Amino acid sequence: MTRTVTVRKTPPQRAEQAIFWLKHLSENGAATGLFMHGDRVDSERAAFLGVTAHTLDFTDVSTDAGAQARANLLKAALNAHLADGTWAHASADTVSGPVATADATDSATGSTLLVALKNAINTHVLRSTEHRGLPAVAEQAVITAVDAATNVTSCNELLAIYKRHIYSSLPIFAEQGV
Repeated sequence: MTRTVTVRKTPPQRAEQAIFWLKHLSENGAATGLFMHGDRVDSERAAFLGVTAHTLDFTDVSTDAGAQARANLLKAALNAHLADGTWAHASADTVSGPVATADATDSATGSTLLVALKNAINTHVLRSTEHRGLPAVAEQAVITAVDAATNVTSCNELLAIYKRHIYSSLPIFAEQGV
């Protein structure tokens, strides 16, 4: 998410300096773990910092095959997120993961993987240790994936919760013409 900061009645050079320092504040906050997640989800920002952005597609799936494929991608993204003790967290979250369940290849294995992802996400979002003691976002997935129909609903719910979690930090600053 990009927010625009407008600095009124300020000479352009001073406004540029203010934006420059706000951006550095954001970078330093993320680097020290004070601001969680923000720099890892914005691809332009991640490229500037020389880190890998999370590029998971958060659009809803509509088929069981789509849920299986997206669950496999969510597993990879979540495992990378949990292991990130540099930008996203104060330390790697080894309590919530990694998710070791096999990748989904059919409805049954898709259901198994989605339940494992649910457990990992539910545990992770409540942990304040990795999030520098910040209040945990107590948004819990309540899925009970058991078949193709519920796999789609469950996958979409997990994607939405994971997206809100990784986008939960200080917004990235963008300069607006002054």
